[in-house]
Amino acid sequence: DDACARGGRVVVTYDMRGHGMSEDPNDYDGVTAESFARDAWTVVDAARRALSASADADADADADADVTVVTYSFGTRVGLEMIRQRPDAVTCFVSILGSPNRILSGLMPHAAARCVVWASRRLGVRASTAVVGASLRCASTFPYLSHVIGRATGYLKSTYGDFARPFFKSLNRLDAETWVRCVWDGHETGALDVLRTLKSRGVYVGIIAGDKDFAAPLRDMREWAAWANYYVMLPNCAHDGLRSHTREIVS
Repeated sequence: DDACARGGRVVVTYDMRGHGMSEDPNDYDGVTAESFARDAWTVVDAARRALSASADADADADADADVTVVTYSFGTRVGLEMIRQRPDAVTCFVSILGSPNRILSGLMPHAAARCVVWASRRLGVRASTAVVGASLRCASTFPYLSHVIGRATGYLKSTYGDFARPFFKSLNRLDAETWVRCVWDGHETGALDVLRTLKSRGVYVGIIAGDKDFAAPLRDMREWAAWANYYVMLPNCAHDGLRSHTREIVS
């Protein structure tokens, strides 16, 4: 925040539908990265109006002001869909430990991921939501055990106090059906087509990846380097790298 303030930038953050303090979706069939991107632009537009109404607002705080999109995890897909919807509004895109495509493929081979999604679809959204909901409740009820399992399997690198305790306890506010539909959408669709074109269109692209991050397989991440102005692979960095590798990511 201090760095953004020194650069004259306004930072806007929000909770996606079904996450944190935001309400659950009214229409679960509409839970996609595309719909979340529309929500994000609604938040950005509201922030611009608030700035314009402020006595301290700059003259260029208007609808055409440039936007820097910084994303994490599934937010990478959402951020790229934001650019697809308003290609001339974004001047800088930064992805931190996220994937533009097939978000399950970091956990398992592509064929296995397809089977998991297929099986989940066959079970139906109600049964899949029940399974995910039970898993989330278990993780939030037994956060230390969840952290031990995450460390043992290599999916977590941060300490319990830094990341796991607040993260796992917050899972009781992650709507299970929203999560299921995000995984379906995140695996079955992608935004690689957007990512490939950004640098050639004059958008500055930064990608910060981790070599232990389950959200993005190494076999895919190496390809992304060609499409970025700045690309870094953090060693021994998993999906919780915002906590375990905070200093490296900020620098």
